[in-house]
Amino acid sequence: MMLRFSTARAALVVASLSCCGPASASLAAADAAAKTHSNVPPKTVGVNIARASVGVLRVGVRASAYTAVWGIPDYIGRLESTTQVEMLWSRSLKATDAWGTATFKSGSSTVISEMRFSGPFKTVQGDVRGTTLTRFLRHWKSAGRSVAVYRNGTPVEYNVVVGAVIFAFDTTKHLRAVGLAVGTAGSSSSCVIPNVCNTVKIG
Repeated sequence: MMLRFSTARAALVVASLSCCGPASASLAAADAAAKTHSNVPPKTVGVNIARASVGVLRVGVRASAYTAVWGIPDYIGRLESTTQVEMLWSRSLKATDAWGTATFKSGSSTVISEMRFSGPFKTVQGDVRGTTLTRFLRHWKSAGRSVAVYRNGTPVEYNVVVGAVIFAFDTTKHLRAVGLAVGTAGSSSSCVIPNVCNTVKIG
């Protein structure tokens, strides 16, 4: 089930996520009118490799931490997998315009196990959206090589893991997004760029 949220039901949805999990939040928002889109946070956030954080956000925290920073999600449901429930924030009514996602640990959990973000960010080495893969790897020599992510036999992005943070580069090998996941070492081949990962039709 995939549902749009409205800002009018924000308090109810956040309360449902805090106490009862994503399923209850979906039911609470079922009769809400559609929201048009979510604005990308305008301020550049720091990516902290040591803390495995993007701004103040980390994995292993409750969903309410994300809604407090990013606002109420535009969608919640099983967008990419039949087994995983995620929240999605988008620039428009299309999932392919997504700029952020947060995936729940399980369908009954309120804890976030994965996140993706393609808004403005910066590393301590000065890497930002648009930094080339070659330049990035010069900054992080311990990162090793990039790992290609394929869809239907075609590479759609290239990922580099530094510490517990995944940096995602588009097909032109420019930095586009950053991700966090529990057990990141095994996630280098997972899709990270939100608008690349979410190709399903919603609504």
